[in-house]
Amino acid sequence: MDELNLDELRDQLRSSDGMTCFQAIHRVNAIRRANAATTEPLLPDLYFMYRTSASVACQSHAWAVIRNHGSIAVPFLLQLLDSPNAIDRRNAAELLLGLKHNRSRWRIQGQMLDDRPDTQPDWNSHRGNVIQKLRDALHDPDADVRAVAAFTLDDINESDTSIVNILVDGLRSTEVMIQDISALHLGRLGAVALAAIPALTDLAKSNNDGATARPALAAKNAIKRITET
Repeated sequence: MDELNLDELRDQLRSSDGMTCFQAIHRVNAIRRANAATTEPLLPDLYFMYRTSASVACQSHAWAVIRNHGSIAVPFLLQLLDSPNAIDRRNAAELLLGLKHNRSRWRIQGQMLDDRPDTQPDWNSHRGNVIQKLRDALHDPDADVRAVAAFTLDDINESDTSIVNILVDGLRSTEVMIQDISALHLGRLGAVALAAIPALTDLAKSNNDGATARPALAAKNAIKRITET
């Protein structure tokens, strides 16, 4: 692909027209299948689309195409992990875990986190650098970024007991998803997370309506898993 075509795709990805963006994402993905290195320069534009598009379909497809780039996306995501914007840093940690990889599954109704996957994200030769940057992110000034970094490291079995306090902070997040996944990870940690019982108990008692019922159930299940191991 020549520079002119890259510029054309970049303009389409940044278009305010939803259909133009959607078609451009599919075009980028088709080119990526043939040679992912060719579409690497468009990763910032795909991310811009994800962050700014009013179309949920465009957002989800842009996120998926970034993930599909695998290790080629690592340099861009590591730069994003240094962004002054906490949302960008959180997204970077989530995307790093998702590079050609699916995080641990959990049953929505049962709210229990499955065992860690046998597979690993596609980080290739960047693995050591990624793990170090994620460990650095455990000290991020934003609690939600710290929580997502903890989720990521725990999912690849590269965490230690220091994440318990980070996950406890995650239980107090204003984001339901962060509360939920923090409780799920604490439950899977088992007895090493005994110090989290008071915070889990508070969460289990305080959230019982609508979407917030999920973190409450996750907290109740986590308490059971922690105390029974």
